Amino acid sequence: MELFGKIFPKALLFGMLLCIASCSPNYLKDFKLLNNSDLKIPTIFNHDFQKSLYKAKLTIRGRELSGVLIVKRINKSGFRIVFMSEIGLKYFDFGIEYGGEEFMARTYYIMPVLNRGEARDILINDFSLLLSDFKANRKPVVYRSAESKRIAVEYNYNGQVYICFRQSGSDRIGAVKWKSRAGGRSGINIGSFPDGIPSGIEITNKKYSLFLKLQLIEQ
Repeated sequence: MELFGKIFPKALLFGMLLCIASCSPNYLKDFKLLNNSDLKIPTIFNHDFQKSLYKAKLTIRGRELSGVLIVKRINKSGFRIVFMSEIGLKYFDFGIEYGGEEFMARTYYIMPVLNRGEARDILINDFSLLLSDFKANRKPVVYRSAESKRIAVEYNYNGQVYICFRQSGSDRIGAVKWKSRAGGRSGINIGSFPDGIPSGIEITNKKYSLFLKLQLIEQ
């Protein structure tokens, strides 16, 4: 019994570590590290961006909300994100202000159905990443796929590790994935960039059954 008591905790710890390793997403399976790369992380919304209007559809836990989403720069380092129905019923209204490698978020309004669990935090975190200019980031780690020649950039933002995949033949980001805690983190896919603004954005979080689709209407 004493021997079992000594072995069991170690076996349990080993099993937990094995599970974590096996459950972690391997987004860089066929990618190789590029040494001495000076590649920078491209901004998703360009520095001249002021305002854009998107047709939006948000599905969360089987409930669907549709309307328009407005993204507006309110000052040099701050943005306002408002999602409302076609008749003006507001779903959420967030403010995001950047300072160095961190951001401060303010919720001006959020409807009760969205203010449950981690839905609000997921939306704020994803929009803060989309609107960041990455100026204060440390030098990123760069990878290249041996097969597809795609470029992946790994970096730390707000205490979490993200991987950006650049669009083929472009210096623009096409997708963002989380390296850790993928079960509770969303993935972001980004469309083409007319005039430096994403034409389409899709945010998916399977754990919380959340899906947000944006299609550019005007800027």
